Amino acid sequence: MAELLQREYSLPILRVSLVQDGPTPVAGIELVVNEHGAQRVEAGMKCALDMLGFGERIDSDDEPHLSVPPNIGAWIAARAYELTEDGPLWLHLKKPYGLLGAVPWERDVQPLLQIPLLRLPDVLPERPRSGSTFHVALCVPSALSAAPMLTSEMVPAVVRALANGVGDRLRLHVFADIESPRTLERDLLAAGAGETIVHRPERDVSTDAPYGRHSQDAWLRWIRHEMDGQALDAVHFIAHGCALGTEGAILTTSSTGRGGSQTLQAAELRTFLTQVGAPVAGFTAPYDNYSDYGLLKLVDDLGAVRAGPVLMHDPRLDQSMTALTNAYDLLSATYPGWPVGHRSLVLFAQPRQVGSMTHGTLALEFKLGRHPMRLAPSRVVSEHLDSEDTPLWIAAAERYISDNEAKLLRFWEQRRDRQEPTRTEFAYYNGLETALTKIRFVIDKHAELS
Repeated sequence: MAELLQREYSLPILRVSLVQDGPTPVAGIELVVNEHGAQRVEAGMKCALDMLGFGERIDSDDEPHLSVPPNIGAWIAARAYELTEDGPLWLHLKKPYGLLGAVPWERDVQPLLQIPLLRLPDVLPERPRSGSTFHVALCVPSALSAAPMLTSEMVPAVVRALANGVGDRLRLHVFADIESPRTLERDLLAAGAGETIVHRPERDVSTDAPYGRHSQDAWLRWIRHEMDGQALDAVHFIAHGCALGTEGAILTTSSTGRGGSQTLQAAELRTFLTQVGAPVAGFTAPYDNYSDYGLLKLVDDLGAVRAGPVLMHDPRLDQSMTALTNAYDLLSATYPGWPVGHRSLVLFAQPRQVGSMTHGTLALEFKLGRHPMRLAPSRVVSEHLDSEDTPLWIAAAERYISDNEAKLLRFWEQRRDRQEPTRTEFAYYNGLETALTKIRFVIDKHAELS
């Protein structure tokens, strides 16, 4: 899907891939131009993996410290300027790219660029919403609240950035540990957060059968329970990263503060975001983040396969929180905007969200709309999605359809490239398309009745 987005929007691309250089794998780095549906490599180089910080054993207990060497960053910046003067530059991590998504390209390359650097997801955009409110769940796991600075400084600062970025449309739901709700409410009131609800768990929902079936993590069950059918537009975590071997995760604990630490990985978060209907997923690292590698690896795993935006923010590089404010200004807008380029941000976004890229939107939507797979919602469903309080079941169903449409489109792209499917693959995707058509019919009918 990333290739299709590149062609349709004529994107300037920084392409990173894992290639073989004799017996040794290396990182292939290329600057690519897409014009009139054709692709042209303007410049390319190879970089040994140890230059990026990969040692012989990345799965050891030692935290990997990955970085982009200054000379490579300067090489990228010099040639990126030749590709585009009005940007942004899109980072395409071409699959399979191994652990290269955990390299902090934005942190090390962005300061050398005069244009924003955004990551390109491998999935087509979902249908936009334009409701009059923007519901955000801010999650602060109790494992973090032992640090007074987090509650007294970081959480209000993040809330202030969200309020400044989203504006009067913001409806904020704060999920924090049970030991500090009154202090947190006082701090948020001082931060001018507007309409904010600080949720307090009256009981541990981790054993509630209606919620426990869907997730092993008490925090996610708590959020679903408290929202009580209200769809979310964004979920933002302030959480430590955690490296599980070569995999990434965030750390949480029980919603009541009891029990040991738990880990959440991309697959479970992706399911949860679909269940609550949230297009946007955001992550802010604590000042003493346990694992920068683990958090970035999680964000890359999640962002590469989601139609909705995925954001990671490092406040150590953005102490004024201005970059976070600008990011949510873009992500909450109902029209295309201009992204911020800042070394504290990693942002997976869709080209149609960017003002200078909108020339390709109509062509892409028209082309995809001609295929029966693009199951457009009915007028009534669209009205629900644009309402102030979108029913959760409609938002979740639309996200489920979008996720599975992406699988189908990826399958068709492989066929277009003459990669013949097996009988099993053909049967599976044919059945998936039939099922989605029936699901769309049921959703449209129930939306009319409601």
